[in-house]
Amino acid sequence: MAFVSPTMITIIFCVFVLVAVALSLNGVSIGVSRRNLLLAGAASGFFGTITSIGAPPLALVYQNQKGPMVRATLGANIVIGCTVSIAALALTGKVTQTSLVVGLGYIPFAAIGYVIAGRIRQKLTDASFRKYLLLVTGAATVLIGLKEIAQLAT
Repeated sequence: MAFVSPTMITIIFCVFVLVAVALSLNGVSIGVSRRNLLLAGAASGFFGTITSIGAPPLALVYQNQKGPMVRATLGANIVIGCTVSIAALALTGKVTQTSLVVGLGYIPFAAIGYVIAGRIRQKLTDASFRKYLLLVTGAATVLIGLKEIAQLAT
């Protein structure tokens, strides 16, 4: 980490996730195993703290599981991961009043997403859930990557 900027780490992460999504869409499957879960969990925690998108590695491992299991696992991972990341950032003095205000500003959007998701999830089959999971994973990764590339350009 000392030799590579956080922006470059994020771009590298985005490339890896997009390659994994492309492979997944072409039939390559990452099985649920202790090793894969350990690697995905470690990547999720590391990149979640650096890039704010820690769920993609776990989403890729769980992509062939039933929707309720994936939602519960990713939801728990996000809540616990965010809590640990915020605590770590607070302990190192990286949490500012501005970042707290901005973070609190996202709460209404999270609530809206929760309501919309409750209505949509009942209409999804496991196959369509997998496609949307990969779509959202890829889209979030592309957006984060574009943001980082724009920062490099400035």
